[in-house]
Amino acid sequence: MYNARLMRIIILIALLCPVCPAQSVGIRVVDMKGQAIAKQPIRVSFSAEKLAKAADAVTLETDAKGEASFNLPEPAPPQLEVRVSLREGRWLCNCVLMTDTNTVLHQGVVQPAPHETAVPKSTPEAQPGQIVFVARPMGFFERLFYPLIKE
Repeated sequence: MYNARLMRIIILIALLCPVCPAQSVGIRVVDMKGQAIAKQPIRVSFSAEKLAKAADAVTLETDAKGEASFNLPEPAPPQLEVRVSLREGRWLCNCVLMTDTNTVLHQGVVQPAPHETAVPKSTPEAQPGQIVFVARPMGFFERLFYPLIKE
């Protein structure tokens, strides 16, 4: 009797989950060794005509663990644009990501570092509801010539 009642409650919660308010999305910013990159500004934009009146973007900052999180508005937008602004002249990162919201919520997304010259010591994995940005430090010559090649 007790097990049947518990099972009914679990099934009811599972059926109501798609209408649960405010799904949370986490963002992590790490280097190629998997170490956190703290205090980095992040801007999240939502792409949906319905949300034009709502907040156009959310501004966040990574904590000491390189993490930040936000709640999706209701109804959830079909796509997200996430932009991480790493310190110029120090890090290389594919820091802009446009992705499908369902992909983030159900699988998670990893945005790898550009032109990885070495195999990362640990490949970060994204959990469902998480976006991971991987950055790599600039090499000596990249830092040397960076002022000449930046716009």
